[in-house]
Amino acid sequence: MRHAWEYDYEMFCEAVPVKDRTDLIQWDGLLEGKMLEEAAQMLENGKGAWKKPLPESKAPYSKMLGAISSMQHMGYDVEEAERLIPEAFDAIEKEELIRLQIINARVFKALAPGNPRKAAELAWKDGRISHHNNGILAEVFNAVLVSMAYVETDMRVVLDQAVRAVPKDSELYAVLDFAYKACEVAEDYRQACRICEEKYKEYNWVHTYPNLAAEVVAVYFAGNDFQKAMTVLMMAGQDND
Repeated sequence: MRHAWEYDYEMFCEAVPVKDRTDLIQWDGLLEGKMLEEAAQMLENGKGAWKKPLPESKAPYSKMLGAISSMQHMGYDVEEAERLIPEAFDAIEKEELIRLQIINARVFKALAPGNPRKAAELAWKDGRISHHNNGILAEVFNAVLVSMAYVETDMRVVLDQAVRAVPKDSELYAVLDFAYKACEVAEDYRQACRICEEKYKEYNWVHTYPNLAAEVVAVYFAGNDFQKAMTVLMMAGQDND
């Protein structure tokens, strides 16, 4: 008997793109029933970080704005984070949960340039609003990756640092380690991608594992060429759009 993932992987391999786009898919309007209720609660949790009155006095309070201001007072450059503030409030106004989560993650990464421990802490707090276990660790990995990129010019070193930030007894670390070793033995990124895809083909294309593996391959082979990294990442064909 064929497994569910085998049917899923077959559909993935046979899929043909039908639309070129640069905008985000508006998944929020596709939710219904219990999923809609859960999404609404997650949205409230996410909105609360930006705009939530205090319990007693009802005075306006924002953890996110306070965090950005505090980092500025400590001498950090928060310009990147401040650019995202209007986007966050726009997402809240339009009740776009997915977009707000993406913005939150980007803010946390921008708040801790050169401070991977702080970036990891902020990413953990944000990730657990809507994810669990390895989904949270994936955000931690990316936060550390971006944080280190502000102060380290060699992206291979940045990648090593980000991988080491993930607990070695976690499944996510095993994925990152496998992808890294695949890169070391592969002749080029195409071969590394094939190795990783074969290893994690039982996971849906939107799952963290094949996407993180593709990310490792992209950073490893692109070096300091951002455009090449994005090209490799997109050509992997996972959910990294």
